[in-house]
Amino acid sequence: MELLILFLASLSFYLSPSYAQCPEVCACIGLTATIDCTPRADTNTSFRFTTIPQQDVPSTTRRLIMTGNQLATLLPGSFVIYPSLESLVLDDNLFTEIPGEGLEDLPLLTSLNLDGNPLGTLGDGEFRNLTALQELSVQQTPLTTVSSGAFEGLNNLQRLYLDDNQISELPADFFALIPQLEFLSLTGNNDLQTLPEGFLIL
Repeated sequence: MELLILFLASLSFYLSPSYAQCPEVCACIGLTATIDCTPRADTNTSFRFTTIPQQDVPSTTRRLIMTGNQLATLLPGSFVIYPSLESLVLDDNLFTEIPGEGLEDLPLLTSLNLDGNPLGTLGDGEFRNLTALQELSVQQTPLTTVSSGAFEGLNNLQRLYLDDNQISELPADFFALIPQLEFLSLTGNNDLQTLPEGFLIL
């Protein structure tokens, strides 16, 4: 019995997320399936990321959380070392435009969150590299304009959240480039007067 307990204790040491490869000041959860780099209130450090972590990143990472940092752009190649990434959370950063060139090398990404960034416009083709994307959230921003080609390449997009922005108008052909869309939320866009053809209010 003593030998078995010793074996299990040794096994838990090697499997514990606390000892897994992980970027400094981030937390790795679930045997590195998730990397959470949200600044922690329970520490004395004021460190904020300005680039995507590139050191000690497990290749098995499926979710990266960068909430509340100081990301204003994404360098090309930022996600080469994240080959398994499925979910990317970039809310409450400093993006004033969609970092299209930086959103590359993400063939498995199905969920992207850009809430709370100071975005003004969604321009043509800014998400075109995210061909597997199924869920996109751009909420609580000063966003006013969505171009007719904003969702070019998002042939698999199913859920789109544009709540609490300042959108006053949507392109007439809004749905042309997102044929698989099943759910669209526009709550809180108080200046939005008309809806694109094909929009069904339930």
